[in-house]
Amino acid sequence: MGKNPKEWAEVAAGWVWIRNVPQRRHRGGHEGVYRCWVGLEGLGAVGSSGATVINPAPLRSLSLPTSISIFQGDPLLLPCQFQADPTPKIRWQKDREDFPAGNSEFSDPRMALLPSGTLQISGVRSDDAGSYRCLVKYFGSSRVGNEIEVKVLEDPGAPRPPRFLRRPTDVKAMTGSDVIMECSASGNPQPAITWFRGDDLIPVSSKKYSLVAGSNLRISAVTEGDSGPYSCTLGSGSANDSGTAQLQVLVPPFFLTRPSNLYAWESWDVELECAVSGKPTPTVRWLKNGEVVIPGDYFQIVGGSNLRILGLVKSDEGFYQCMAENEAGNSQSIAQLIILEPELSDPSRVPGPPQELRAPLVSSRSLRLQWRPPAQPRGSTALLYTVLYSRQGNARERALNTSLAGISIGNLEPETSYEFRIVASNEFGAGKSSETLRISTRKELQLPGPVENFRAAAASPSSILIFWDPPTVSEVPIQGFRIFWKEAEGEKEQSVDVEGRSFRLEGLKKFLEYQLRILAFNWYGAGIASEEVLVRTLSDVPSAAPRNVSLEVVNSRFK
Repeated sequence: MGKNPKEWAEVAAGWVWIRNVPQRRHRGGHEGVYRCWVGLEGLGAVGSSGATVINPAPLRSLSLPTSISIFQGDPLLLPCQFQADPTPKIRWQKDREDFPAGNSEFSDPRMALLPSGTLQISGVRSDDAGSYRCLVKYFGSSRVGNEIEVKVLEDPGAPRPPRFLRRPTDVKAMTGSDVIMECSASGNPQPAITWFRGDDLIPVSSKKYSLVAGSNLRISAVTEGDSGPYSCTLGSGSANDSGTAQLQVLVPPFFLTRPSNLYAWESWDVELECAVSGKPTPTVRWLKNGEVVIPGDYFQIVGGSNLRILGLVKSDEGFYQCMAENEAGNSQSIAQLIILEPELSDPSRVPGPPQELRAPLVSSRSLRLQWRPPAQPRGSTALLYTVLYSRQGNARERALNTSLAGISIGNLEPETSYEFRIVASNEFGAGKSSETLRISTRKELQLPGPVENFRAAAASPSSILIFWDPPTVSEVPIQGFRIFWKEAEGEKEQSVDVEGRSFRLEGLKKFLEYQLRILAFNWYGAGIASEEVLVRTLSDVPSAAPRNVSLEVVNSRFK
């Protein structure tokens, strides 16, 4: 945050006053998300949820007529001359007097001030004639609109087809709020307005649904389940006589699972759980002592939004915040991670160091470790071995436990140097570490990718023609292809190594379904197998002419 005292001033502990906020949006202004941090010496820090500062957009003035003539019985819609984002506070006057009187709620059910700021009067009467204007309050400023003279005419009685004055528009609303879906129409006779949610007729005289000013749909205390399409239909309900809009109910983030305080030893792997829901789906990020956690080799986001920390070190201690945000708001939950200090054990009672640590099997991403038990195991219980390993030159060790004198370790990086050591423990504590073993993983094997466009078709009662294209990914030359096949209902699978891009599989049974797959191989080994395909061999031709042919009369009538 800037240090210019003309822009900022701290007026009290935890409060900041932003001076000289511009009245218009512009690049480089004070807009943005603001947070405060609170630190506890020796323990860590936490950050607050964000407070968004937006400079309001300027009021826009609409060009509206100064006079309106309307037939008795028709609905009257008077939009306010001024519009802005966010919506300003609007009230109306009739003949320069507050309308309704005292700025209270309308007592006449024909009248309503709609969310858009429009004044609606349904079933206009002669006493509705007069001069109307809207008054706007917007972030400390006030504006008065031009007066609109409303003249009420007698309806001549001639039929007029129904037409929309206003169709419903998409609405976003917070859960728990009341929503008004706007819709209005005119005609002679006055068209009946019906509301649908999807294909279901809405009962507009219920606790949940009601009409405002005779045509607008009010939905009370909306929930996430109220989201969806709403249609305002006139008369026949044809496509030309309906308007549809979407209601999206926003649900602020809420926690399904909150992170819990954790106590752990150095070199352990831990996972802080956090599960959230909301509409739209919240984004989740983690903070450690007020700083955003950037996922990497040792800090991983798993299971959607859990934070996994691999190979704890002392500096990982502190406060962790799971922060969830969406369009409807934000929420956060805090947990503390405490790294326990190792206990000092009596050297005469704990095991000695494991011996002869070696790696008999090493590949590009895994290896096998073996060792001999300590010469002095001590204690009366079976030994527990802790395998500690890290990338060479990295102080962050990871830990794996086993009761055997050997373990396989995976998820390593190819062509990377690692350091391994073993500690044995008994009921009295952990003993001394073995000597450190340094191992480099091997180069990644360049195996072929999957075969492309694998297909097969029956060629005869005893053979199937098979076709394929080589893998698109293969950095090492392909030596051949391996075809596997078996009877669809059988268990025994056979294979044959071939070259080229096609092969005729012979010696099959007649009219039987077979299951086939194929893979490519090079001198490093076999690649990924294709998806299986099913093919049925053809049935055979008859072995001889039909015998004992006979005729039977079924109809004696002939011409």
